[in-house]
Amino acid sequence: MRLVVFAVLIVACALAAVPCAQAGELDEILQQLDDPDPNMRLAAMQRLGMTNISGEAVERLEEFADLLEHSDPRVRSVVFTTLFNLGERAAPIAPRIRRLLEHEDGVVRTRAAGLWCRMHRGTETEGDAVAVGVLAKGLEDRDAAVRSAAARQLDLLSSMWGPRSSAADPAIPGLVAALSDPNQSVRWSAVRAVRSLGSRVGAPAVPPLIALLDDERRDICTTAA
Repeated sequence: MRLVVFAVLIVACALAAVPCAQAGELDEILQQLDDPDPNMRLAAMQRLGMTNISGEAVERLEEFADLLEHSDPRVRSVVFTTLFNLGERAAPIAPRIRRLLEHEDGVVRTRAAGLWCRMHRGTETEGDAVAVGVLAKGLEDRDAAVRSAAARQLDLLSSMWGPRSSAADPAIPGLVAALSDPNQSVRWSAVRAVRSLGSRVGAPAVPPLIALLDDERRDICTTAA
């Protein structure tokens, strides 16, 4: 749950009016993200979320990609978010992201799948079906953190795809099932994704959506209405 909240905060910072990175600042951030001191890594994560580094990051994609398998899951999370926000500009590292779709860590797999779809927005690639399949399978994982990550990626991507795109179709049965997940963050992301996909989801979503009108989380109730 803390990782989800942390990722949301990073996204919020990235969308806000943030200052551009000063000369050499990205060098410091990248070095600190890999520092053995967890406090230094946390400080770097905060700086990364509060600084506009999009232009500089495009030229340092390989260095960011190296951090996607860092031992600290918080570092992986903030770097995935940074690359996701770059969208199509992160495409040069697509081969590395494709390999991460088979990573042993379920959260890494699902975040990589979301990033793959985001960086190929508007184009069709042979990896799209694999990526969406990873997300669909992630919704069924026994680990709530993996299910939450998969639902969150589908939430973000569904707003990009919209109801006219068939890209999310393989994951729709899993999203419908996720509406009844015991984990709140999974239900929250699933209901947002279902809402973005609209009529594409169809009648199977109606009963669980009705049930969510009595959910203990008010924002879930409101979104399901």
